Amino acid sequence: GGVQARAMRILDVASELPPAIPKDRLCPEAQRGLQDFDFFRSYYLGRVPSPWQVEAAYKIVQYLESEEKEFLVLNVAPGAGKSTLFHDVAVWCIVRNRAIRVLYGSISQNLAKMYSRRIRDTLERPTALEPDPELVKKGLAVNAKGCLSIDYGRFKPASQTALWRADEFIVEQEITGNTDNKEPTVRAYGIDAEFIGHRADLCLFDDVASPENARESTARDKLLERWDSMAEARVDPGGLLAVIGQKLGPGDLYAHCLSKVSYDDD
Repeated sequence: GGVQARAMRILDVASELPPAIPKDRLCPEAQRGLQDFDFFRSYYLGRVPSPWQVEAAYKIVQYLESEEKEFLVLNVAPGAGKSTLFHDVAVWCIVRNRAIRVLYGSISQNLAKMYSRRIRDTLERPTALEPDPELVKKGLAVNAKGCLSIDYGRFKPASQTALWRADEFIVEQEITGNTDNKEPTVRAYGIDAEFIGHRADLCLFDDVASPENARESTARDKLLERWDSMAEARVDPGGLLAVIGQKLGPGDLYAHCLSKVSYDDD
């Protein structure tokens, strides 16, 4: 019926999308979007300006592009848009560099998979994003003007055998067909699951700390042990691991991470 017809139409549109467009052939809006995060979010994702998120995004990219392995803790108040920030930063980094490897972590595999799917769906869209009219009316969103997969070229590979799952996927590379031996562009990871050896350039951990694992308990001890032995080990040299969330107490994950900071003057 109607759902099947709509799905077929989206499939037809997706097949007509251009392949990855070289940066020197991008339209002016797409060129600007590579450098201007605030414009990128408004034009392609329908976001309203948020100064702290823009500043945080530039910091993340700055640390990501340094030659050192970097670690970043972002503590924000509830409802500030932390998950939206990490989603938008991940999408922006992929648009800027299709060869990047992103690990998206959370407190559970299901939650991490939900975040990963959201990134995949944003990249896959064959049309401009249409936000909830109520959010637009309240000034919480704007109508996106551009479509990522049109202005930058498709992100979902044309090959039917390409890895394109909710929990891990590989975007189309600038060199056509160059995805066979590539590690996933994005992979979801729940801190409660077993690692399978994946390493990444950008590790984003959201909603890892909770009231249950923030106080002295077996749950906290297990979380901190897995964080030290597995989560921090996933970021490659020259990469960045960033964790974001509401500060929950003096013994939470964020305090644990910050306790490792050295202020030596050497």
